[in-house]
Amino acid sequence: MPSLSPAIEEAACKGILGRLNSQMKSLLLSSGHLNHVPAGTLLYVAEDRPPFVGLIVDGFLRVFVAAPSGRESTIRYVRPGDLLGVVAALSGPSATWVQTLSDSRIWMLDPIRFRRTAQTELPIAWVMAEECARRVADLVNEISGSAFASVRQRIAHHLLSLARSQTVAPFLVAQITQVDLANAAGSVREVTVRELRALKEEGLVRPGRGGIAILDPDRLQRIAVEAFKPAASGT
Repeated sequence: MPSLSPAIEEAACKGILGRLNSQMKSLLLSSGHLNHVPAGTLLYVAEDRPPFVGLIVDGFLRVFVAAPSGRESTIRYVRPGDLLGVVAALSGPSATWVQTLSDSRIWMLDPIRFRRTAQTELPIAWVMAEECARRVADLVNEISGSAFASVRQRIAHHLLSLARSQTVAPFLVAQITQVDLANAAGSVREVTVRELRALKEEGLVRPGRGGIAILDPDRLQRIAVEAFKPAASGT
């Protein structure tokens, strides 16, 4: 059985696939191929049957839903080590869209072969069941936060989710436009600009050409956490 390259092995170990032993990881992943995807690419749109199951090697992506009016709402961010397309491969197309937010490398697997492997190998099947359970739990938390959070809380949540670290001050920057932030938070630009202005006056953020600098992540986290924290008891 062919061995995985160090980059693919490292990506697999960052996420849930790290629970598999080397033999199972190789069995699941060895038939894939690496695809370089530029920032801004729509990998698939609502109701498409995704042509791949992907392991994110490098990059940053978002999964979102869109209304006929053009309004969008982000439901998940995807980072290295995460899997993409597992639920669609097992259950069929959904109403979600997927877009790369930065140049990305994705290890792409044939969904039919992926499904067959999961059907015949119990350790892989169990890990995929855990992955699907995580997606459900995360979606419930996201829906709860989006439904009951204020616009201010939703903006704080998405800024922290998007933040990238730097070696010089400001140490955290969310590289997103105000329009895209409004879409992610399920709001409109005018309201988002007003809330950003308030956060700026409080010394929490500083919008600029390079993105939105996060000056006080601790206080911003305190704003977001009450609306988006996981439920205290299981369901």
